[in-house]
Amino acid sequence: MTTTSPINAPGQQTLAPPGDPTPPDSIPSIPSWQNRAQREPTANLTLRVRQHLDSRLARQVFELNQHGWHTSKVEIIEMLLFEMPDQLDGDLVARLQSFRSAAPRNT
Repeated sequence: MTTTSPINAPGQQTLAPPGDPTPPDSIPSIPSWQNRAQREPTANLTLRVRQHLDSRLARQVFELNQHGWHTSKVEIIEMLLFEMPDQLDGDLVARLQSFRSAAPRNT
């Protein structure tokens, strides 16, 4: 059986992924994408991340490109930054505390 996968470009088909696909209602709505993304000037952001995270991101970008979604590491990171809340909230603080406990940095 073939079906359109969430990673397929429009018009492409592949084998259905295991499990249920993500329902559209669970994808966050980010209205600021339409309001700012195309007009705003860019800034340099230098990142140093653990090598396995860079490798995982590169692999996922490669797989997306193979399925017709031409993207880059920069676009994926920018998308994730857009998903951050505009205001500091308790959820972000709790996630940061959890992350620091599980994967402390040596800096």
